[in-house]
Amino acid sequence: MKNLSLVLVFITVGVFIWFGNYQESSATNEGHLVLPQVGYQAPAFSLENFEGRMIDSEEFQGKPVLLNFWASWCPPCRVEMPHLISVYEQFSDQVDFVGINMAHQDRNEAALGFIANYEVPYDNLVDYDGEVARQFRVTAFPTTVVIDHKGIITYRRVGGMTERELMNVMHSVLEEGSN
Repeated sequence: MKNLSLVLVFITVGVFIWFGNYQESSATNEGHLVLPQVGYQAPAFSLENFEGRMIDSEEFQGKPVLLNFWASWCPPCRVEMPHLISVYEQFSDQVDFVGINMAHQDRNEAALGFIANYEVPYDNLVDYDGEVARQFRVTAFPTTVVIDHKGIITYRRVGGMTERELMNVMHSVLEEGSN
């Protein structure tokens, strides 16, 4: 009986290891391993903005992009937003900024009110079912992901950021892109 239990444990562990390796090796984009982690190709996605226009992540190729996953009810998102706007105003000609609202955990009216209240100048997309959040393994709000001009994730942060932190990240991604 004890031997059977031990065998079942080994089989279960083996299946989990195999499945994990299978998932990682099968997630590729043009030959690049796709994982929502720094150093890996960013997952591709398509979402609508609040005006109903479909935006595809391929539109950002060739230029760095900052993705900010947020919800209107999130206090750190509210604190962070003025910093994001300030940095956007300084870097919008060099870096695309894109907000992604977690609509599966937010109300549309509240999200639109948030955008209007802060006068957010950059595009905000709507993740209705949370699929893009799952692709990027977003577990808390805000989460910021910076992707370089080649589509590689260069920075990832869970939690609010200050203007200084955002500025440092922008300088870093632009410096790396000029090499």
